[in-house]
Amino acid sequence: MQRQPITGACVWNGAELSARHDWKFDLTQEMWQELLAATKDAVKHEQTWHMVEEHNFQIPQTAVLLNEISTYLEQGPGLARLQGLHLEKLSEEERRIMFYGIGQTLGTPVSMSRQGMMMSDVTDEGANSAERYGHVKDEDDNDFLSSRARVHSTGKLRFHNDRCDVVALLCVTAAASGGTSRLASVPMIHNIMLERRPDLLALLFDDYHRSRLGEEFGDNANWYSIPIFAQQEGHFTSHYSRTFIEAAQLQPDVQKMTEGQWQAMDLMHEIADEVALETAQSPGEIQFLNNHIVFHGRTEYKDHPEPDARRLLHRLWISMANSRPLPSSFEVLFREIGPGQLRGGIVAIEEEAAV
Repeated sequence: MQRQPITGACVWNGAELSARHDWKFDLTQEMWQELLAATKDAVKHEQTWHMVEEHNFQIPQTAVLLNEISTYLEQGPGLARLQGLHLEKLSEEERRIMFYGIGQTLGTPVSMSRQGMMMSDVTDEGANSAERYGHVKDEDDNDFLSSRARVHSTGKLRFHNDRCDVVALLCVTAAASGGTSRLASVPMIHNIMLERRPDLLALLFDDYHRSRLGEEFGDNANWYSIPIFAQQEGHFTSHYSRTFIEAAQLQPDVQKMTEGQWQAMDLMHEIADEVALETAQSPGEIQFLNNHIVFHGRTEYKDHPEPDARRLLHRLWISMANSRPLPSSFEVLFREIGPGQLRGGIVAIEEEAAV
């Protein structure tokens, strides 16, 4: 199959995007007051954050802006930043209520663990992260950390995307230094690979074995296969985590990757580094990313010594009503693949029991 370059607003490079401001959205004072009133009303009615739904968190003015962001994420460059949340005016519970209310208005939050975790705290958990989120031994008997264990550390995160339509990150406190977001247009990576090495690009449309280590299961015995790049009905999509691929290669029953497959991933990373946007998130900002067309990672960081000042982000995985169709191969991760369907996330244990 002869592949063609991808066109449109989803194709961008970091140098070009850093000079633009159209991906940054500001709350007006009226929107902030509306969000604050909806949050206070939830507290008044003794609603905890996980009880918040769109119908009981009324923010009509802000909803118009969130609808604009929704369109921008799917039809534009696939990333957006919402600015203007005054977190210093909120308690922790109020902060969570407001963030979850925004997520419920933008789309439908989905579970991020088998325990049904609907909001996660991205922060350094030190040595506990390996035991809590999973690790195995590699060929040299060294600890190989799961993807989730790496997230809850101060280390660098390689380019990847999550198993949902949109990931939202609210910055509560920033690191003392580092922890900068690194974002890359996957369609841009596709186009550059098409120019440089179309033979390696073709390999990314083949299946790669992935481990479920640290997501559904604590061990490394379960794995599945899907491509890194795919197209469906004219829509491009990607799903990638090198950690899950490397973990699968530690299994004796998983077919070993070819040298070409490793080279294809290496070139993909090399180009992502070339075209990435590096952008620091400040407290009170929400970063939204369309996982189908944007890779994200972060630089390593140094934290504040005071526990209350350490880097903290709240995270949501969101299913979107305006989402694109996915290929049948993605059903193993997203369960539903039709456009606009409720999909993605990790099936909670109680949902499994009900099936």
